[in-house]
Amino acid sequence: MLQATTKLPSRVQPVITRHFVGRAKELLEIHRAFNTPCDANRPARYALCGPGGVGKSQLALQYAERAYAQGRYLHVFYITASTAGHIRDGLAHILCLVQKPDYTRTKSGGAGGPAVAGQCGPCHRMAADCRPCRAGFG
Repeated sequence: MLQATTKLPSRVQPVITRHFVGRAKELLEIHRAFNTPCDANRPARYALCGPGGVGKSQLALQYAERAYAQGRYLHVFYITASTAGHIRDGLAHILCLVQKPDYTRTKSGGAGGPAVAGQCGPCHRMAADCRPCRAGFG
């Protein structure tokens, strides 16, 4: 079984601030989005979009840390989403770690900021921090 301490290689490891305040409303919205019943044909998802520096990454990291501490998720993974290729590679690596042999790589996808993925059970869920990048994806 994959241990919670397993870390994915990444270009930049996320740094969670210990000075996070407020944002209770946003954290509750993310919680509600991921607390919906699973539908095998439609995974739960939640995107954080906005200009750089407003705290999207910290909000995603805070949600992931709190949900993990509460036992809601077995694992939390970080992938860099600076390019579509990094997103595909990161997700493919996660799926290899959780042994999902039926995964098929596609060439679709956008680019954004850091993404945090959680829950490697029957429902695969991800909270994504989508920052616009130079290529124009958002």
